[in-house]
Amino acid sequence: MKAVLILMLVSSPISLFAQGAPTFSLERLPHASYLDFASELDGCEEGKKLAEKDIEEKRPCLLLASGIAPIAYTTDKDFENKFGVHYLENGCTGPATACATAYDARIFQYLTERFGRAWQKKVRKDVLGLAEWKRTK
Repeated sequence: MKAVLILMLVSSPISLFAQGAPTFSLERLPHASYLDFASELDGCEEGKKLAEKDIEEKRPCLLLASGIAPIAYTTDKDFENKFGVHYLENGCTGPATACATAYDARIFQYLTERFGRAWQKKVRKDVLGLAEWKRTK
């Protein structure tokens, strides 16, 4: 009887803390997630191309770089649902800023073509390249 109790006590933590099978998402990542491999040497043309692909496949996003502690606001989902553009947080290790800015600039153009200036009042102000893009427009 003691042996059975000892066996139960020893084996129960193993079964309690076992990991489950990994789950995989069927939803594909936006092409912007590949910007980590883009180079500034070609003028960040890859960023513009990836933005075009994301627009065509109806999954554009705006790139953020908030550092080691990502920030999410309650209004983010409202913006994403209204304008069909998701925020993509790269943390402190994102793509080259110039390439992310090139990607975002194309998405800004897309939003303006589709919604006029309405999106500019609702977008997060920390989106990469937003301030520079506004100055040039």
